Amino acid sequence: TDCAPGTYADTGGAMPFPLPALIKSAHASGAFGVPRDGLVRTQAEAYTCLSGLARTHSGHPVLVQEFLPGPAYSVGLIGNPDDRLEALPVLRTDFSDLPGNFLPADGQLPAMGALRRGAAQLPAAELARLVENSRHLFTRLGLRDWARIDFRADATGTLRLLGVNPNPSCAFDSRMVHMARLAGRDCTWLLERLTEGVRARLVRQGRCDW
Repeated sequence: TDCAPGTYADTGGAMPFPLPALIKSAHASGAFGVPRDGLVRTQAEAYTCLSGLARTHSGHPVLVQEFLPGPAYSVGLIGNPDDRLEALPVLRTDFSDLPGNFLPADGQLPAMGALRRGAAQLPAAELARLVENSRHLFTRLGLRDWARIDFRADATGTLRLLGVNPNPSCAFDSRMVHMARLAGRDCTWLLERLTEGVRARLVRQGRCDW
């Protein structure tokens, strides 16, 4: 969707997507680009949010997603399919203590403390399915070295694909680091494992001799 100024005047027509929805700039990552009014439950709220993005992100496309109110589940993968693609323990993130059950960009840092994170408590078969589906996505999308695949539960509890992050953060409080800690590892191990995988891939491609 083109976010040009004036595009989203309320003409009385219905929005071409279901509500509630989450609206953000498509040229942003994580919660950045998600305005505080990005969770819209009515047509009027959607027009207000889209008009605001037209002013602040003029000319940029907009991403509109069905809002999934349940907890998020993240699968961290490190390595490569033709060598050793390792799955970290699945992480559960609960947003229910945040206003609106979502994390806007302008309140991200203060709100981080309200997130509840821990090992996913799901049946073994469901955990295995999340990891297997994530491995398939990693391979089919041609990802390399590491990635984070995020799922989130809808209102019925069904897990839906939320996003694929081919270059996840490794900041001290990032989800990748949380998953490493669930495996009894730390950030140093995570970066060493990443470097090891990159080196192995480059050696196989004949692009590295160290």
